[in-house]
Amino acid sequence: LLAEIYVDRDTFIDKVSIGVDYLNELCGENYNLALTKLGKLYLSGKHLEINYEKAFKLFEKACKLEQVEGYYYFGIMHALSYYVEVNYEIAFEYINKAAKKSFVPAIRDLGLMYQYGIGIPKDISKAKKYFDKASKLGDDYSKEWKDHTKKFLKKIRIINNCIYDENNVD
Repeated sequence: LLAEIYVDRDTFIDKVSIGVDYLNELCGENYNLALTKLGKLYLSGKHLEINYEKAFKLFEKACKLEQVEGYYYFGIMHALSYYVEVNYEIAFEYINKAAKKSFVPAIRDLGLMYQYGIGIPKDISKAKKYFDKASKLGDDYSKEWKDHTKKFLKKIRIINNCIYDENNVD
């Protein structure tokens, strides 16, 4: 907990290196939350120099310990080609594992994968299912997606009705 406070709170900016040292020590003891926390720091470059290799190895280790966020970030690294070649099959597998454990960003990202057909066949009804679930769990992006989609579909219906009316004029 102290490690997280030191790396997450700006009021302790002078203690970041101590927090990182604590996280490294906890990672050595296979503490799964420390693995993902330190992995995210290496992935984002927050307080540490970006190091995709270290991030990848930490997330991989977290996956072996069945850590939900580890699953998610391991999948993201495969989807976005951070340190590894793009592999959407692996990305989907691990993001899906995190989603099954109700990790909201994973649920939302499955919606995106289905919406755009990223590594899987495009399926708007499945995308909607995942966005609905993420929205119910408080994800703002998913709520916006639903609102945007409703407006878009309403415009398409209006356009289709106009085209239909024009085609049926005697």
